[in-house]
Amino acid sequence: MSVKLMTAVTNYGPQNSSQRFVLLMIADNAADDGSNSFPSVETLANKTALSERTVIRAIEGLVDSGYLIRRRRRNTSNLYQMVLSKLQAPVSDNLSSTISDNLSLTDVTPRHLGTCQDVTHEGDTMSPDPSINHPINHPDQPKATATAPAAEPSAAPVAVAAVPADPDPIPPILDWIGFDDALTPRERTALNPPILLAWAYWVKLKTAERAPRVHNPVGLVRA
Repeated sequence: MSVKLMTAVTNYGPQNSSQRFVLLMIADNAADDGSNSFPSVETLANKTALSERTVIRAIEGLVDSGYLIRRRRRNTSNLYQMVLSKLQAPVSDNLSSTISDNLSLTDVTPRHLGTCQDVTHEGDTMSPDPSINHPINHPDQPKATATAPAAEPSAAPVAVAAVPADPDPIPPILDWIGFDDALTPRERTALNPPILLAWAYWVKLKTAERAPRVHNPVGLVRA
């Protein structure tokens, strides 16, 4: 039983609850270095209260995601090696080079080979957040010499966006009161939007009150 490994699984184990529970029980049977754990599927099912099929799926997922290295054995349970590097806090870019020296050979899997990280070397004077206005980001612009005076920005004409004209309020009002006829150009010019809107509210009010007599919208607009 490794309390250290069980704590690591609890803090940094897989997000899948079944996989984390099964890995926790494997850690319960492992040494501190993650080795020498060989519980059977039946034992894991009894400890986790999961079905044997669920336990098998969880083990397959743990092997595929790199948490476990499994060695199959004939006529006995499989032997498991827990990958300690998967049960650590996320590594930042400022990681010291001495941390990786503490990994054992059993912690390295094929997926770690060929990977690298960008590490800022000690004594580097470059800012971690260089300005986006640095000349290296604008190769198409001429380089400024040390003695050249800074050019003053010229007064460029400011383009004024065209202001869209106010939409015609009459068509929505006619649609609102149910006007379904065509107006002549003279009738259309004679319409006054505020007065028409006031009449439209009057028509809607009378309709809502179920008044016995409501003017026809066509006749109302022409009147």
